[in-house]
Formats: sequence, C-alpha cells, structure tokens
Amino acid sequence: MKLVEVAAKVAISEFSPNAGKNPKGGRPRKPDSEAKLAERIGVPQQTINVAKQHVAAVARYPELKTIPTQKDALTVAKNLDRLSDVERVHARRKTKASE
Repeated sequence: MKLVEVAAKVAISEFSPNAGKNPKGGRPRKPDSEAKLAERIGVPQQTINVAKQHVAAVARYPELKTIPTQKDALTVAKNLDRLSDVERVHARRKTKASE
C-alpha cells in the first residue's frame, strides 16, 4: 500500500492544472485514479482494490492480521460483517482465544 500512496503523491505533484482538462469537454481526468496508479506501478488494478479491502478489514478486525492470505482474511471479515453485533462479539472472542 505504501507504493500506491507514494505513486499517488507523485502523480498529483506532476499534475498541472491544464493536464487534467479533457479537450472534448466533460469530466476532467484524475492523475491519481486507481487505473493510472496501477499502470504507473505495474500491478493490476484489482490487486490495489484487494489490498485496500484487506487494509480496511484489518482496521475493523485487528485479529485478521494473523491470517496468512488476503483472500482468507477478507472471507472472514465478510462473514463477521454479516453477523449481528452479539454474534460478532462471540465470534471475535473465539478467534482471539484460538490465537
């Protein structure tokens, strides 16, 4: 994620006010769009999206950082999100107890 953040800062710093204007009118281009950043750092845009989702999931549920793969951590987070508040508390306690 650090690479994406740095690439976004560089893209914004290189952006001139006229560079984002669309010559045909319409919505101006964004220099720090995910597609542009993905192209700039040489990774698929989906990789950036999954990494962002993973970071958000670990922010909500810190115990997920011990899960070895992003895919598994995101699956657990989605399952926790579906639970009621009471069920989620119990499930998180079980997860923390098994660590």
